[in-house]
Amino acid sequence: MALIVSTLSPGAGGRRRLPAVVALGLAVLALAAGGVRLIGWWREAAAVPDHAAPFSATFAMRFAGATTLAQRVRPRLDGFTAADLLVVAEAPGLPGSVELRVEEWPSRRLVRTSRLPAASVPAPASPWDARPGQPGERWLSFGFEPIGGSAGRDYLLVLSYPDGRDAAGARLIALAHFPSLYAPGELLVNGAPQDGNLLFRLAARGTHGAALGLAAGNLARAQAIVAGTLVAPGVLAAASAVLAVGLAVAIVRAWPEPAGEPAGEPGGSKR
Repeated sequence: MALIVSTLSPGAGGRRRLPAVVALGLAVLALAAGGVRLIGWWREAAAVPDHAAPFSATFAMRFAGATTLAQRVRPRLDGFTAADLLVVAEAPGLPGSVELRVEEWPSRRLVRTSRLPAASVPAPASPWDARPGQPGERWLSFGFEPIGGSAGRDYLLVLSYPDGRDAAGARLIALAHFPSLYAPGELLVNGAPQDGNLLFRLAARGTHGAALGLAAGNLARAQAIVAGTLVAPGVLAAASAVLAVGLAVAIVRAWPEPAGEPAGEPGGSKR
């Protein structure tokens, strides 16, 4: 702090460095304005990741017409509002819509329905090109109005393509894993239980801030140094901030004097 005061004081040649001081002030104002905008963005509504089935696929399940694939899930958060599934098409530009129904379990009461154009479903050369971690990975996201009180309750995600024909080249494909890796729920094919699970991701209603908080928690658990905390990233961030301030002060101190200005202390007499 003393270094900054010294830099901006008249005795340090502050009047000669006025352009640099003005530039630094404008930078501070810009940062303040950005901070205000960041606070607004932090509070904006956004989907927050809930949890997902393990990202491992071993089976491609084709469906169309009367065929249904139903995955039982148990959200961990309130406001269940979206489900992503790994779904691809046997051919591009298929007609009609693909549908996801959200039903309570075990009552099977319908609570939400989401539809997407079948033509929007990707059609890679092989369904395995859409596996997690592959360049062609692309999730199909079904959104719906948030479901209050969803945490810890069981729901059935019923996937179907009622407008499709159950014929080669006209069906959709959902990636799944056999045997099941998802303990909270089972997979039903046309209502019959199977020892497998669809690949899915769930999301809940929240804010951008909540989503970043969850990401920070995941980062803390993955830390090799002081695991379970953000001490290591925090120290690095603090060191970066100190270096940035030091760089700004160095730029101001090194700013060239205007040409033709007499040397010596400001206010002094010339001989």
